[in-house]
Amino acid sequence: MNADIRFVDFSEKFMKEYAKENLSVTTYKRYETLLTKINEEIGELKLSQIKPPHIRDFKKKIEKVTRKVPVKDENGKIIKYEQQKLAQKTQLHYYRLVSTILSKAVYWDYIAENPCAKVEPPQVDKKEAPFIDIETIKTMLKLLENEPLQYSTFIKTLLYTGLRRGEALALTWR
Repeated sequence: MNADIRFVDFSEKFMKEYAKENLSVTTYKRYETLLTKINEEIGELKLSQIKPPHIRDFKKKIEKVTRKVPVKDENGKIIKYEQQKLAQKTQLHYYRLVSTILSKAVYWDYIAENPCAKVEPPQVDKKEAPFIDIETIKTMLKLLENEPLQYSTFIKTLLYTGLRRGEALALTWR
């Protein structure tokens, strides 16, 4: 085991030897972006030093990170900027990347266990997906009766296969 390597150095090795070969370009670029903040916080720690309390502290710091978000007027012109906390899902992405890197460190025999395994991941509130109500569906099906077959078939396929509510699934082909 070579647990004396710093996290920043191991994350660089991870990116070169694993991520570059196995991940999409988009994911790779996202990892590079996330690693900037991660390495600011835990990069100087040796892999052997990283314990669950370090991960919990990192999570708390990420919860407080803000970003500048433009506020636009009704014409789409930026009128000012506001500071907003990172989205819950973004916080989860930070945590997952740290966990992924440390899991690879375990797999490559740098450390014995992943300290993230003893830390709860950030919670992400579940959002209910929007759906079309039954009356709208009935109206759409009625309007599709006079449309060309190719459009009617396409829309009906979307309606019958993409519905998210049980009540809507009660509709049957007529």
